[in-house]
Amino acid sequence: MRVNLKSGFLSAATLGLGLGFGSLAAFAQTAIPSEGVMDRPRPDFDAKGLPLGGFRLFPKLNVEVGNDDNVLRQATGAKSSLTTLEAPSFFLGSQWGRHELDLFGNLAAQQYNDLSGEDSTDWTIGGSGRLDIERGTDFSGTVSHGSLHEPRNSPDLPSFAAEPTKYTLSHAQGALSYSPYNFGLRVGAIVDHFSYSATPVLGGGAPISNTDRNRDEYDFYARASYIFSPGYAIFAQTDYIAQDFDQTLDRALFHRSNSGYRAEAGLSMQVSHLVQGELFAGYLTQNYKGTLKDVSGVNFGAAVNWFASEVLTVHLQASRTLAATTIAGASTNDNQVFGISADYEVLPNIILQGGFSHTDSVFQGVTRRDQIDNERIGATYLMNRYLSANVTFTHETRSSNAVGGAYDDNIIMGGLTLHP
Repeated sequence: MRVNLKSGFLSAATLGLGLGFGSLAAFAQTAIPSEGVMDRPRPDFDAKGLPLGGFRLFPKLNVEVGNDDNVLRQATGAKSSLTTLEAPSFFLGSQWGRHELDLFGNLAAQQYNDLSGEDSTDWTIGGSGRLDIERGTDFSGTVSHGSLHEPRNSPDLPSFAAEPTKYTLSHAQGALSYSPYNFGLRVGAIVDHFSYSATPVLGGGAPISNTDRNRDEYDFYARASYIFSPGYAIFAQTDYIAQDFDQTLDRALFHRSNSGYRAEAGLSMQVSHLVQGELFAGYLTQNYKGTLKDVSGVNFGAAVNWFASEVLTVHLQASRTLAATTIAGASTNDNQVFGISADYEVLPNIILQGGFSHTDSVFQGVTRRDQIDNERIGATYLMNRYLSANVTFTHETRSSNAVGGAYDDNIIMGGLTLHP
């Protein structure tokens, strides 16, 4: 399962998607195997890695240069800058017959030629593993720690901030899976701790303290599944989700600690070799200890892959997520996201990718509402098993009923990736 490490509630709300395939070992064995464009082995171009005993190391270095025409995401007076990115990473994976142990790490250093205050260096390091207890039963877990920054398009970063807010995120998750025959059961927990640094302000005034944003986020869940036909499984999942803030009251004297539940049912499917994915719908409720508005209503999610042909894979996504916010009077940033993307293999070593997503962002308890559209297109040229080149173009717009909340931004980047 991949967990979004910048929003605990995002990872919790999409849990039904992320756990679908990992918890259904029997489902994976009976489904008809399919491979998308990006999943297909390419022996002439795939990195071999470096053997280290029972492990294999996959180092990578990505270097890019490009231009961002609205670095500060401003409604007026957009500031453009050339930008460079250096992003080394590694993955060390075990090659054992049973059990699994992996280590991973990445660093992303980005510089802006004309706006050095926007320079950032993010990093994350962690490990994951799986203990095979007996056939059909295993325990898996992941731990990580990272130093990150809040991007300029975050609604919680004030326009008078001199630079993005830095924060650290400590993450841990674990799950016990039991899947005899056609039945599956998975119970687990996700815990995230966020710790924010002060935000420098323009003009050299006193930095904005963010200690009221420091918090722990919890998600305890249980999921049951049943394969009723080859390639089809139904599931039901329930989650208890909570946010516990270090300070009782935030800067606007609101009590933001909260807890709630999710309950949903869905379908995991693999229709012949053409369509695979997962759909779910259910109900969520989140209750706040103070006077902030409680949230409840329909919860939903979808992640569907359509293997249109050997050279074209189409992805459909949808989700509802609740994200923490500092906007006075708003209990949460309620996001409904819909997206479509595609991978097209022009040649075995030339791949085109494109996508569109729309986010309807409602700040519960206040009148603010944002609409965000993101379009992106890119190409990757696999030169050999050690080197590849890439170019991407991203256009993003945000309309908002908040003063100064709208922006229009274009980013073009190109670079090389070294992967021994």
